[in-house]
Amino acid sequence: MEEIQLPNRNTTLESTGAEFFVLSLLLTQGIEAYKSYVNQPGYDLVAVYRATGRTCRIQVKCRTAKKAPKQFLIDNLGSDVVVHVRLNRVAEGEAWSHTSPDVWVLPIQVVERAADPRSKLGKVRLSQIGDLEAYRDAWHVIRAHLENRSTT
Repeated sequence: MEEIQLPNRNTTLESTGAEFFVLSLLLTQGIEAYKSYVNQPGYDLVAVYRATGRTCRIQVKCRTAKKAPKQFLIDNLGSDVVVHVRLNRVAEGEAWSHTSPDVWVLPIQVVERAADPRSKLGKVRLSQIGDLEAYRDAWHVIRAHLENRSTT
């Protein structure tokens, strides 16, 4: 199947929106979390578990278009979890519409294994992640990290 290449455009607003979207999902899942407001290399959000004092550094990766290649770039593996959000925007003439976003919660070890070793930009293809659907909305991955349990 041929991948459709969409023109590059500034997606800063969408990326920031995806971070707040993930933050709101964490909070509604009962996971205490905060947005990093200074550029922390390797992560965008921090989840905390006060009972143990543990934290989980979360990097949010976002694709805006539904037809965008099923991959993302990662240049820093300094997080514990990567949350990949596909906003699923669809071009309809001049207007944009979207369907509900897709979210995958990926342990960093899974991301490392799926990264293309030939890519200088750290390209991660979702097709390289075995049983990808097991990570859809898998907030238990973050809970397990906070409770010091393995999920990989």
